[in-house]
Amino acid sequence: EEAPDAMEEEMGMVAAADAENERKFNLVTEQKLVTDNLLGKFHPLIAFVVANKHGKFGDPLLREAAVLALCRYMAVSSTVCERYLPLLFTVLQMEPSALVRTTISIALGDVAFRFPNSLEPWTGHMYARLSDSSTVVRYNALMTLTHLILNDMIKVKGKVSHVVMCLNDPCQKVREL
Repeated sequence: EEAPDAMEEEMGMVAAADAENERKFNLVTEQKLVTDNLLGKFHPLIAFVVANKHGKFGDPLLREAAVLALCRYMAVSSTVCERYLPLLFTVLQMEPSALVRTTISIALGDVAFRFPNSLEPWTGHMYARLSDSSTVVRYNALMTLTHLILNDMIKVKGKVSHVVMCLNDPCQKVREL
């Protein structure tokens, strides 16, 4: 009789230790890593470059690097993620550069793996990229969505028609995918 009790006690202690480790991990990722130190000072600046309100940052390479950096910040902290998701999807919709839209589509896959619940309300915007004017954006958006769907990170739900439309895509690579 003592062996099962000892095992249950040990299992409880292991669960408590795991919960404490999880709490510490969340504290580091949510506050210490991207908020309460030098790195935390950069994401507002990066977001300013990504937003490009006054059109001062027209270089696509700079904007692509800024988008990627912002997405990396978003993949670390759920607070930062939820703060900048509206900005990111606005840029995804309005951005003239196909390279920047492609970078956003791919980076959103990483963010979705880390914070699927935060990205769930925005999945319709991700599916909208399957109708993008750029073949590269359509292909990478389909790759990202396929990866997320096959790993059960997002559900297809009513958006399956966007995927089916890819069967009639002008690009053979997109049709095959």
